[in-house]
Amino acid sequence: MAKRYDYLKKIEEFKDKYEDLKGKTITIVGLEGVGIVLAEALCRNGYNLRIIDKGRVYIEEMHGQTIYLEEDVTKFKAKQAKKRLESINSEVKVKAFHEELTQDTNYLLDSDLVIDCTNKKEASDVIADYCESQEIPVIYTGLEGSKGFIIVQQKASMIDKVGSFDIESKGLMTSTVFLVAGHVLTLVAKVLSNEEVKEEYVLDAWNLK
Repeated sequence: MAKRYDYLKKIEEFKDKYEDLKGKTITIVGLEGVGIVLAEALCRNGYNLRIIDKGRVYIEEMHGQTIYLEEDVTKFKAKQAKKRLESINSEVKVKAFHEELTQDTNYLLDSDLVIDCTNKKEASDVIADYCESQEIPVIYTGLEGSKGFIIVQQKASMIDKVGSFDIESKGLMTSTVFLVAGHVLTLVAKVLSNEEVKEEYVLDAWNLK
């Protein structure tokens, strides 16, 4: 397994940061689209994970998800994800929580960085309150149709910038999921390296920008 991360270590912008980043713990809240794609990518990159989602796998969501198979439909997302992630990279620690994130369960967020992939304002409010009090950086994501939105909270609270998103009526392109996930994967490395980044990103999968 010694060669697992060799290509990552060769990246000019990344190689000096990698040893400090590997083994950091990331919490992902919400495993519908971006959340599960990110969980797999972060796992492959050597990050430890805490994944939180009370929901089940649904067939209509699978076009924007990785890891889940048809045999997983109706099963709990967090539990199935943990099983697959541990088979992808046995070196990382994956803790799965089949829980609703509330003020009573906010301690589950304790980690080096939190990624909000819930698309739900109520959950985002809980994440914002806890992470601001514990000085944990947060990356918020939002998606609908071909549009993706990313908001980065490093020091000052950014919760007022987080909106509501409507996948039920506007649908969701598969490419939107991967576009946002790719940006967030890079932002994770930058934020954990204490680099200053933009606070807001708006992405458009249909118009390729």
